[in-house]
Amino acid sequence: MFGHEPPKNAEESKLWNRYIHPEDFERIEHNFQDFLNKNRNSWTDEYRYLKSDGTYAIILDKAYVIKDEDGNAIRMVGAMQDITKQRKEEEDLRLFNSVIKNTHDGVMITDAANDNPIIYVNEAFTKTTGYELNEIKGKNPRIFQGPGTDFEELKKIKEAIRNWQPHECTLINY
Repeated sequence: MFGHEPPKNAEESKLWNRYIHPEDFERIEHNFQDFLNKNRNSWTDEYRYLKSDGTYAIILDKAYVIKDEDGNAIRMVGAMQDITKQRKEEEDLRLFNSVIKNTHDGVMITDAANDNPIIYVNEAFTKTTGYELNEIKGKNPRIFQGPGTDFEELKKIKEAIRNWQPHECTLINY
């Protein structure tokens, strides 16, 4: 998963921590020792792990202690999951959320798969139109159409939505 050669023996397999990012090492080492010292049954932590190409993956690491009938630890089983992509997507979502909330342009988000009910409007939309989300949520944007709205352009928008294509235009809404 990380491009390293598999361990050749049991001693070498204990050296998993050699690839932990230096800034994470002390925290992980402390948390793992705390897990062992407090005789807990499971441990979970997240940290950066060096890949063979020199980059770091973000890892979710879990370990479980298997005990005998007397409660003595006899084995530990663990699993490492690369969650780099999920963390990157979460960071992207935080960034997009910040942009949408802080832009001076009105933003309306609709559910294109369900006749376009309004599901979100930002503060700039509310300042421009006077409509709060709770007033228009679930309604179709058709409520803003009037005599000056270009219905031919609306047909192009509907076609673009149906084909999941971008479309740019200027409309008069009320």
